Amino acid sequence: MLDQIMDKLKLENHFKQDTKVLDVYPSNGLFAGAVYNRILPEQHILMENRKEFNNWLNDYISTLAEPHTFDLHKLDPYNWKSFLNITDDTKILQPGVESRDHIHSKFLLTGYCCNEGLLMQWLSCLGNQNWIQRFGNVKMLLWVPNSSAIKIMASPSTTNRNKCSVTREAFSNTKVIALPNTKELKKYDHKLLDVDQPLLIKPDDFSNSKVPLALLEIDPLDHHVNDVFAWDFVVKQMMASKVKPMEESINFLGPAASDFFQQHLSEDIWAKTPRDLTAEEFNEIAKLFELWPFRPRSLVDVIDDTREI
Repeated sequence: MLDQIMDKLKLENHFKQDTKVLDVYPSNGLFAGAVYNRILPEQHILMENRKEFNNWLNDYISTLAEPHTFDLHKLDPYNWKSFLNITDDTKILQPGVESRDHIHSKFLLTGYCCNEGLLMQWLSCLGNQNWIQRFGNVKMLLWVPNSSAIKIMASPSTTNRNKCSVTREAFSNTKVIALPNTKELKKYDHKLLDVDQPLLIKPDDFSNSKVPLALLEIDPLDHHVNDVFAWDFVVKQMMASKVKPMEESINFLGPAASDFFQQHLSEDIWAKTPRDLTAEEFNEIAKLFELWPFRPRSLVDVIDDTREI
């Protein structure tokens, strides 16, 4: 199955041997080894702080013939300082900065992310263009809980449509590469599955069968959102009432917001609920929000700073 996944990804068409790979929570190294063998990167950093996997990875690396480019660091990917440690402090990882008109040609992030809150923070970096995305549009290959993938890939007007799926749509071109063949399959948009043609895997192929994982290929997009913080505020506030009529949900942006927005939004958008809106339509609302004379002076006072997805 790993060979089929690698064949579908075709990483070797984009990444050459001067590539640097950052592998977060590589677990037992199964997927890390497949990526390594396919592109033979110049540097392959494994960031893993869990003792049980550290011991296994150490034993695995010790059996490899020299020279190899695996480099194990006992750092916690949940801690943002871990990334600054290898890029800014020790400068172990120096992928270089590339323009945003293409996917970074020499830097790839792979790994497992089973914490929904952390995954949401990484997705937010697509819009903010910070974290590893400060180096350019860095492709991410992430194994995530299937339940999270369903939310992230949800299309407009579907039950699972939420803030993270709007973020994904606005700031990336994301594909489902592989997903578990379970009854949860029906929760995906069938149009999405027709386009992505994901490989179906057994629930316990790459994880505990109680928490089956899906593999997402996330290609960041350049964007022209002027104020990402304000955009994030608009989407978060409106999706908190995602099934309410626009005249009600728009008031989550501030008192009497409907008076202003109804005058400037098209009838088509005004007839929708937030769950029905595309990312482009949210962009339109966010632009108007920046022009609204009575927008809240401090968005920080309104935003609930949590790691919800």
